[in-house]
Amino acid sequence: MARAGQVSAVNLAAIPGATTNIDAIPRRRFSVMYRPRGLVFGETKGRFRLRREYQAALCEVLAPDRRHLVP
Repeated sequence: MARAGQVSAVNLAAIPGATTNIDAIPRRRFSVMYRPRGLVFGETKGRFRLRREYQAALCEVLAPDRRHLVP
């Protein structure tokens, strides 16, 4: 962890997002990302379609009181 006035540079892909915070203080994160000017990033149409299909299949197997969790 960085002390006051220091910076920690990390690869955000290496940080697991589902870890339990065992500290009494909530976690905070500030992300700054740089990309080439011409680079377009986001979800492709194929991935979007597959995600929607997965979500529909997930809703079929979830209990009715849990289906609201799927976007």
